[in-house]
Amino acid sequence: MRLGDNGLTGMIPASLGKLVNLVSLGLASCELTGSIPRELGQLNLLENLVLQDNELMGPIPSELGNCSSLTVFTAANNNLNGSIPSELSQLKNLQLLNL
Repeated sequence: MRLGDNGLTGMIPASLGKLVNLVSLGLASCELTGSIPRELGQLNLLENLVLQDNELMGPIPSELGNCSSLTVFTAANNNLNGSIPSELSQLKNLQLLNL
């Protein structure tokens, strides 16, 4: 699901965590606000999570460490704060981390 660069606004719905067969979630270059939902950590098949160039804030949820298939995670150019969760070190397939 690639929805980037299309003028979406508001928060990322936590209900996306119920799309357990989702492999790619691209929400780059929108005007998304709020935090990254911890529910996205339920997406075990997720390989690509692209959230860059938004207005997201708060910490990176440690639950993303449960996304065992994740190979790409980009969240640069947001207003995220806090430390990088140690749980991300469990992502053995991670090839690109862009914060």
